[in-house]
Amino acid sequence: LHSAGVILRIETGTFILLCYDGLVRPAPVKDVHRRIDQRRVSALDSTRCPVRPTDAVRVVAGEMSGKTAVVEHLFRDTLFCRAHDVLENNGLFVVKASAVQTLGGEQRRAEILARASALSTSAPAADTPD
Repeated sequence: LHSAGVILRIETGTFILLCYDGLVRPAPVKDVHRRIDQRRVSALDSTRCPVRPTDAVRVVAGEMSGKTAVVEHLFRDTLFCRAHDVLENNGLFVVKASAVQTLGGEQRRAEILARASALSTSAPAADTPD
């Protein structure tokens, strides 16, 4: 079984996982291999702003539309989010990064655009006579 997921609970000899496809599956302890490093991962939301773990997001499309949540983990373009008003799976649910909008995204987007324009090499302006 090659998939990524978040451990929901531990039972005798088995982990109960919320997989990246949104399904809850049991997995024997021997089949769980390693933890993915979350320090430098990010994805792009529906407004092309980066989303990282611990960011607050609002779901804008899909089954959980309208929910506000915190990103717990990322796997490629899949977010594992926790919302206090979701009762199943300890509040965890899976959503694609393109179906969320980062809260506070306009400020972050402005910072990214400012950094990009500062780093880009612009052609010198042509001299215009007065």
